[in-house]
Amino acid sequence: KYTSKMINGSNWTRTNDAYIDEMYEKASQTLDADERAKMVEDMVAYLQDLCPQAPTYSSDVVRAYNSNLQGYQFNASGNAYWHGVSWAE
Repeated sequence: KYTSKMINGSNWTRTNDAYIDEMYEKASQTLDADERAKMVEDMVAYLQDLCPQAPTYSSDVVRAYNSNLQGYQFNASGNAYWHGVSWAE
């Protein structure tokens, strides 16, 4: 999300950092899961120190629905997934 290639995409902060770009590229090409996990941990620690984004607002998402509605799903961002929804009989 924070690579320079993602500017004007998912890199909303427009972070342009050569170390992040290099680590992201290396981690995405590393097949060893433990080695890749270590690279990602290092990258996350670096990003936390850099702090390119500090959220100051988070909206509450409240959803109400009939208890007979089944299969309703949503993620932590509040996005709803309706593809598996049906009514209980």
